[in-house]
Amino acid sequence: MLHDGETARDPSDSDAMLRMIAGFWLTQAIYVAAKLGIADLLEDGPKPIAVLASRTQTHERSLYRVLRTLASVGVFVEDKGRFDLTPMAMQLRRDAVGSLRPYAIMMGEQWAWRSLGGMLHSVRTGQSGFEHIFGKPPFDYYKDHPDAARIATEGVTSRSAPENDAVVSAYDFGNLKTIVDVGGGQGTLIARILGANPTARGLLFDMPHMAGLARPVLVQAGLTHRCEFQDGNFFASVPSGGDVYIMKKYFTIGTTIAH
Repeated sequence: MLHDGETARDPSDSDAMLRMIAGFWLTQAIYVAAKLGIADLLEDGPKPIAVLASRTQTHERSLYRVLRTLASVGVFVEDKGRFDLTPMAMQLRRDAVGSLRPYAIMMGEQWAWRSLGGMLHSVRTGQSGFEHIFGKPPFDYYKDHPDAARIATEGVTSRSAPENDAVVSAYDFGNLKTIVDVGGGQGTLIARILGANPTARGLLFDMPHMAGLARPVLVQAGLTHRCEFQDGNFFASVPSGGDVYIMKKYFTIGTTIAH
């Protein structure tokens, strides 16, 4: 019996809510597939689970359950124990244009999902979940864990790279001499801007550990003569002399709620 003001519950609403509540299961399943490179193994066609387990050195039945789960939501397709790519699964291939594999790996790493588990602490106290759980801010953690820094940088880059063309199209950088990209990570945005504005120079400003990750991007773009890397902490200060300062987004796992 409905009470005053209540309406009948739509079963589809319950289904949608259940999917969202259990969404972290899928995040972890996608992470496993991305980390193991399953999509790359299927590049030349479907393969049986036994082959996939052998090539990834994993437990066959457990891997089957993960891939079957992903197939149920359109990531991979299964036919009699053989798995193949789908358009969604293609985005987990290492060499795919716009690949989201790095972002899937980043979101599945323990330092990412554990810090997000501190969200209630953040709401109650204003402190970041990351700092509460790991005892230090993310950037200090990255300095002590270079592999995590690399994974985080590659993940954010893969997540944000498609937005770079929109930024270049939306703003006229043509009359600017020096563009400072604050917290520019690997430099994909400043590289795209400089590529479209051949008379401009760039300054990529980020933490010291980012230098080695940014250089290959600038080298590949042929911009080492027009873009300089300078290390520092933008919470303290930024370089002087820029005609425009850009900051695409400040995104750090486990700190978004608190900040």
